[in-house]
Amino acid sequence: MKKENIQSKTKNQSMPKSVRLDIPVDIFVQEAIDLFYWCRTDKEVLSRAGLDWSLVEELPECVDSLVKREAVWISEFNSGKEIFREWKNADTGARTFKKELVSYFYHAFFNNKDIYSIVRRISKDKTIAGLIQSLYELAELGEKHTEKLKHVGFDPHKLDEARKMSTELSRLYARVVSFRNSEKPEMGLRNQSYLHLKAAVDEIRRVGKFALRENPERLAGYSSDFLRKKKMKQKAKKNKS
Repeated sequence: MKKENIQSKTKNQSMPKSVRLDIPVDIFVQEAIDLFYWCRTDKEVLSRAGLDWSLVEELPECVDSLVKREAVWISEFNSGKEIFREWKNADTGARTFKKELVSYFYHAFFNNKDIYSIVRRISKDKTIAGLIQSLYELAELGEKHTEKLKHVGFDPHKLDEARKMSTELSRLYARVVSFRNSEKPEMGLRNQSYLHLKAAVDEIRRVGKFALRENPERLAGYSSDFLRKKKMKQKAKKNKS
């Protein structure tokens, strides 16, 4: 396979959003570097078998591109993980706080059918939008009946806390939705670099396996050690079952 054919499979496509990484990027990068040094010994044999040697010469540059884009994507990915972690903690805390408020409101307005029915409606809404809205509604409702709540030992400051929590949840959830729906070009660029390097590695290995099929010692360097070990583990696991 000629270099231009490999490039046409990657560069002429839009950035791939999803790519199955059979080998972790860090391991794949190391295997590509190992292949670069390994195949140089077989240059004459590989070239005679039809390998475009420029593929080998380009490996270091392709590796460098993938390493850099992987670092950028990991940084972006970790940023997203932090956003989701922050949201999960906030969501859990807000639901616990809402439950506490509802308990006080139920107790304080047990004999007031109208307010009790409002609190009952609020307590049943388990959605995220409902959680954000219900904290604000409870704060507003409580402000109108502060004395009644104080009578059952409720701390009025919790109403301000509910209002602030509603605002913070709304802001934080907007960040979650924004990250979830964003195009994430960093991942696309990483995937593009991965596919470009993989195409070169696959071609060098393919030619190597043909050209050195009768030389077991050299042939071993043209397959993935990671995938070989993975298959061995899967086979052993299957035999045990």
